[in-house]
Amino acid sequence: MSVPTPAPPWRGSNAHPPAPTGPAWRSPPSRAPYRPRWRKLALVALLGLLALAVVTWVVFWIRPPAPARVVILSANYDRTLAVPPNPYGKADARELSALAKPGSR
Repeated sequence: MSVPTPAPPWRGSNAHPPAPTGPAWRSPPSRAPYRPRWRKLALVALLGLLALAVVTWVVFWIRPPAPARVVILSANYDRTLAVPPNPYGKADARELSALAKPGSR
């Protein structure tokens, strides 16, 4: 029969440490269980994002953004003979400006 070899001292052992001798106030405090820090970091990051969202909402609530504007540009090739005229582009620009006016359709 073989006798199991004990674990080397540098690896630790599975056995519980011996009960401390002496008064209870002299015994070392018990170790707290290991808790990974990523949970705390995730909580802090989530709270930071929530605070940023609240600040952004308050800023836009106090001062709403300006309404959108449409700027319509069309090229004018009437005097340049090197470029062919673009009557369809001019007509589309006029239709778009009529569509962008408030109260239309």
